[in-house]
Amino acid sequence: MTVRVLPDPFAAVHDADPYPFLAELREAGPVHRARTGDGQWVWLVTRYAEARALLADPRMSRDPRNARADWLAANRANPTADPDVMAPHVGITDGADHARLRRLVSGVFAAGPVRRLRTQVDRLAHDLVDGLAGRDAVDLVTAFAEPLPAMVICELLGVPEGDRDRFRGWIRTIVADDAEAGPEESARRRKAAVRGLFDYLDELVAAARRAPGEGLVSTLAAAAADGDRLTGPELRSTLFVLLIGGYETTLGFLATSVLHLLTDPGRWRALHAEPGRCADAVEELLRYDGSVKTSFWMFPTEPVLLGGAELRPGDPVMVSFAAANRDPAANAEPDRLLLGRAEPRHLAFGHGPHYCLGAPLARVEASAGLAALAARCPELTLAVPPREVGWQHSPIVRSPLALPVHPGRVLGRTETR
Repeated sequence: MTVRVLPDPFAAVHDADPYPFLAELREAGPVHRARTGDGQWVWLVTRYAEARALLADPRMSRDPRNARADWLAANRANPTADPDVMAPHVGITDGADHARLRRLVSGVFAAGPVRRLRTQVDRLAHDLVDGLAGRDAVDLVTAFAEPLPAMVICELLGVPEGDRDRFRGWIRTIVADDAEAGPEESARRRKAAVRGLFDYLDELVAAARRAPGEGLVSTLAAAAADGDRLTGPELRSTLFVLLIGGYETTLGFLATSVLHLLTDPGRWRALHAEPGRCADAVEELLRYDGSVKTSFWMFPTEPVLLGGAELRPGDPVMVSFAAANRDPAANAEPDRLLLGRAEPRHLAFGHGPHYCLGAPLARVEASAGLAALAARCPELTLAVPPREVGWQHSPIVRSPLALPVHPGRVLGRTETR
């Protein structure tokens, strides 16, 4: 197989609508070699079957120590976290190390415990909807999609009210795409925010160990299996990854979903009439335009043949979830958003040993958030044409920068069905 090197698939030109370009790649083949804007290159997997197989392949490693030397030299292993304080965590470990860390953490995010949080998340979502009442136009990102996951995180961690603005400020700085600041200043700000957040997490962990409670930090600090526990650095790093990942992806998914639902007013009216359908709608929305466009980096530990391409040890590889989820071999009419689609097949939370630990919580937050909006804001409309919505520039996350809307009439909590 002759492999040509494609231009940057993550270029800003694709931010607003990556799907036509990804459809061309998927039709041309399941695996492509592409060069990124900074001169690095990556294998990009675009078809559902090959993507699912690769994500479950034990020869694929998430540990950056298995990457090619030139990739490591380009400092791509961990661009935002400080290597002096970041310990190995569930996202970048394999085999026995990964299984051990996942076993210690997974109980906290299992479907049962997370479902019991639904009442709490419902309350937070409705509190935010209350804030939309009487307003002519708002940015739904800053008024709803951003604060909801941040508030859930603060509740889960037990962050005191007085610390929450500072806590959210660190998170926003870490995930922000601040083009005006320039790369050096942005890196400096992110590093300072990472250290600030890590120091604060250390304080929460120390407090939880002195006086254990029922919050996430206490639960993880006490988590044990076969006499094993998370070390301090492991606990801090695990919390960091779960918090940043859950915040950014839930924010993006909520805003993107509302955009698509409002583009066709019939969809919004249908969910207003039956807000209980939001849980099923979330699955189709995840498939259609999920907030995680690509997997994190993976590296073969031995040669892997996939779709006619030979992936060599250490080669950087990513799965395009956005392309795979719209593969017509996996879902009929994949470019149509069909809220009544029966069992949509998607990889929005990955697959295999690294399937997203936070998936149950993400589903609860998304369904609760959409249900609260749909039930109480029957007149919610876009304040700008969809083509004018700007998008975050990121190879991983898909998220509107802002979503101007007119809330219209906001029903009281007792007025909903």
